[in-house]
This record gives sequence, structure tokens and C-alpha cells, in this order.
Amino acid sequence: LNITSRLGDALRALPLPTPDLTFYLDVDEATRRRRLQDRGRQLDTFEERLTTDGAFRDRVAQRMRAYEPTYVVDTTDHEPEAVADRLRRIWEEVRHSYGV
Repeated sequence: LNITSRLGDALRALPLPTPDLTFYLDVDEATRRRRLQDRGRQLDTFEERLTTDGAFRDRVAQRMRAYEPTYVVDTTDHEPEAVADRLRRIWEEVRHSYGV
């Protein structure tokens, strides 16, 4: 993300590890907004920006998907238990592919 400040520069300079595996939980925008509203609490600054700035939302999504390997799981129209089952199946497939 574009963070233009001394804090942003300091964060970019940190020797952060790269994840071995990432999951990106995707959802269509209408469902995302409904889920946020159903929580019954005010949006935080980040959620508000994701809601009001489509270009920012797209940049965040692109950045989150950039790690290799990233498994994108669509959560639209799926209950949390079904999403968790899908994540477990992917995890097991990956684990077995590495012989773990």
C-alpha cells in the first residue's frame, strides 16, 4: 500500500518474512457491505476507505493476492463453516504435496 510518511518508510525497511502460504477470502462488494452492516458497529477507518474508495479497495486486493502461493476462496453465498471446510481441504492438499 502507498503509505507516504516516515512511518511508512520505517515499515518498508523492516526485514519481514514472506509467508509460505496465504489465503485470500474474497466476497462480492454487495455481500461485503451487507456483512459489515449486519455486524451492527461503526466501520473503522480502513473499512470505511475500502467502502468509499474502489481504487484503494482494488489495490489492497491486488496486493493481498500477490504472495505466492495465494489461494483465493470466494466466500460469497457461503456460510462460515463451509468456508472453513474449504480452507481445511486446501491446507490438507498443500500439506500432502509437501509430504508433511
